[in-house]
Amino acid sequence: MRGVPVPLGVWRAINYTQNAYYKECFIDEMAHAAGIDPYQYRRRLLRNSPRNLAVLDAAAKKADWGSPLPPGVFRGIALNEACGSYCAQVVEASIEDGRVRVHRVVSALDSGHVVNPLSIEMQTQGAVVYA
Repeated sequence: MRGVPVPLGVWRAINYTQNAYYKECFIDEMAHAAGIDPYQYRRRLLRNSPRNLAVLDAAAKKADWGSPLPPGVFRGIALNEACGSYCAQVVEASIEDGRVRVHRVVSALDSGHVVNPLSIEMQTQGAVVYA
């Protein structure tokens, strides 16, 4: 097991975040091997999953997926479903002075019925900062 500098405390889930990371990295590798844009590759895989497609398309549209980026800035996309909630994110990042710099994160979320939208916003912001 590898130690991380962020104290984790007690997880209230069964590694959803870690498993999503592994899954999405492998999907990116498959898209690269197939020579297909990672967003379009995911769309093909999810053609029979309307809720997944909806958040994937919403994130890609809001992030203006496919538009040119400044030199040295790169864009990635990922999607996950856990406990009936669906989320997708697009991240724009670069390496500056040997360190990762995140320029922008666009999130799309379908969590079903929401009682308190502010709690969803805060949870999403916390997840982005933690990542």
